Amino acid sequence: KVVEARLQKFYSSMNQAIARAEVDYGSRDVWYRFISDPAQRLLWIKKYIVPYMNVSEIEENINFSVFGTTPYIIHLADGSSFTNLPYGQFSDWLFFPGDAKKCASGKVHYRQFTGVCAFAFYYRPAIDNELVTATTRSWTFEPYMYNYSGVYTEHNLKYDRNYGCYSEGSSWHAYCTRLIQYNGWKIPDDYPFRVKY
Repeated sequence: KVVEARLQKFYSSMNQAIARAEVDYGSRDVWYRFISDPAQRLLWIKKYIVPYMNVSEIEENINFSVFGTTPYIIHLADGSSFTNLPYGQFSDWLFFPGDAKKCASGKVHYRQFTGVCAFAFYYRPAIDNELVTATTRSWTFEPYMYNYSGVYTEHNLKYDRNYGCYSEGSSWHAYCTRLIQYNGWKIPDDYPFRVKY
């Protein structure tokens, strides 16, 4: 129940933060951009996200070795935390209903705890020189999905070979978050993992 409540709260809080940042800085299509350097990503988060959320601490310059090079974790007042994955186009995020370091401790890859104590989200309304369309413009901070236009069924969210929550061969269980959202922010009765925080 704690995980379910914190997942839904984080989803709502992030989208509210983005909407409030738009009031101060204009359309997110303008101020969202691809950033490869982790230090610059943190500066972006501090400017556009942190002021609009109930952040208790930003932990910087830590050895979060499971991600290779993620030198920060943003802690929220309710005991949860989040970070941005250091790969890709500044679009992949992980939310931890509890402490991120405790969740990742002893693991060598985030596939080992995604869907258990960490949950994948995705945010990319547009990137450099990308045509902004009605589809991309309406894109908000959402549970992870691979692209904008994919049609997702419950079966796909469970058994997609690359990201499926129930698929043993998936590269990481990224669709677990979207499956929980699909189920009304409730963890399905046949969920394959015991969640923790």
